[in-house]
Amino acid sequence: MTEQHQTPKYDILAELLGGANDPASTDEVDDLNTLLYRDKSEVAQPQYRSFRLSEAEDSPGQYARNILLELADPDAEEQYRSFRLAVPANKKKATVYFPPKLHNRLKSAKYHIKKMVPDDYKSQVSMSDIVAISLRIALREFEMKGESSLMLKLITKHLSKKG
Repeated sequence: MTEQHQTPKYDILAELLGGANDPASTDEVDDLNTLLYRDKSEVAQPQYRSFRLSEAEDSPGQYARNILLELADPDAEEQYRSFRLAVPANKKKATVYFPPKLHNRLKSAKYHIKKMVPDDYKSQVSMSDIVAISLRIALREFEMKGESSLMLKLITKHLSKKG
C-alpha cells in the first residue's frame, strides 16, 4: 500500500478574517477607506492630452524630451527622436464617417478583392486604398460630366432627403 502524504488542514478564510483584528492590517484598511471614500473636491480633475507623434513644440512629450536631451550628451539627440508613424509623404490623413451599411459594403469589397487578387498582393489590400481609388473614379466622372454626373445627382438626392 502506498503511504499518503497528509498536509495539515489549513483554513485560509479563517486566517483572512482573523487577520482583520491585527493592528497593522487595520491601518492599511483605514488608508484604503480614506483613499476610496475621500471628498470629490480633494481629487484633482484629470487632464487629458492628445497623443501626437510629432516634433511640434506643444506636443505632450516635448518637456520630458528636452530634459532627457539636457541630461544626455549633445550628440545623443538622434537617440531621443520621437516615434513617428511610417506615413508616406505623398499621403494626407482624413477622417471620414460612413453609415454602417456603407462601411459593411466597404469591408465586403475588401474581402472579395482579397480573394480575387494574386496571392502576392492579398496582404496589401487595404480599405484606405479602396476608398482612394473609388474616390478617384467618382471625382474623375464628376470632372468629366459636371452637371450631368452621377455624383451630383446622388448628392442632390441625398440633400433633398436630409433637408
